[in-house]
Amino acid sequence: MGRHTRIRVRPKKDPAIAPCAVEMVAMLTCWSSSGDWEGRATCKSLKDSLHACMLAAGKKPPKRAPAINYHLQRLSKDFPP
Repeated sequence: MGRHTRIRVRPKKDPAIAPCAVEMVAMLTCWSSSGDWEGRATCKSLKDSLHACMLAAGKKPPKRAPAINYHLQRLSKDFPP
């Protein structure tokens, strides 16, 4: 066996959860059924609820990079090929 110069572990991918998906679908459905694409009259309440949801969700904090790859590379130097 040869020596592995780079050992990597692929992180698990969490499924993305859209916090305002229900409000978005409701607004798009309203636009589609009413034909009011600008949302001035019939879909105003749904538009306002989507806007409030998006403001409440805020920005996501940046993800920290997992340190496991660093530790695996550091430990791989100690093991002979």
